[in-house]
Amino acid sequence: SSDVCSSDLEVEKLNGVRACYLLSGETDFLVHIVAPDLDAYNKIVLNQLMTLPGARSVRTSFVLDKIHSVPPLVPPAAS
Repeated sequence: SSDVCSSDLEVEKLNGVRACYLLSGETDFLVHIVAPDLDAYNKIVLNQLMTLPGARSVRTSFVLDKIHSVPPLVPPAAS
């Protein structure tokens, strides 16, 4: 549902949320969360993310190691 990253941006108010992306395909949204440990992450998901309007299910993945990273894309300055 589009409610998770809706215009009122409730997801921005959640602890640890770094970004929220609208996706194509079977998954509707990707929410990037940073937490100090698994217990804190679990509390964010169960007590905050899953209480948002439209949140029906959550599938999680964890970064195990960074293989390659580049700086964020920055649009060229307008001339």
